[in-house]
Amino acid sequence: MGESHTKKLMSKDEVSKSLKIRVKDLKAFEEEGLFSYSDKARKKIDALNFERLKVAVALKRDLGVNEAGIGVILQMRERMDKMQKNFNSVLTKFRRSLGKRLEKNFKDLEKLGW
Repeated sequence: MGESHTKKLMSKDEVSKSLKIRVKDLKAFEEEGLFSYSDKARKKIDALNFERLKVAVALKRDLGVNEAGIGVILQMRERMDKMQKNFNSVLTKFRRSLGKRLEKNFKDLEKLGW
């Protein structure tokens, strides 16, 4: 997914309306460190923090997970995402390397008349 140069920021009221939570609950999530405002002065949130908050709200609302548990789950989720990105990077490098070796081997075989 490409990253836009202009990041849309949402106000706390937009976030609360979108996630169907009270502003008071939003403040509680912030105090627990489950998300942070990208623009603290104007109480604006970026897409990354909005996604964190969306997951946090779903965990609390749908599964009854408490704030401490939500924090642990969010950290684990972020670590898994990072590991997946690292794995994909290694896999891409391996594929390129393998492709280059195969190409060289085929050229060598062609030179031998195969």
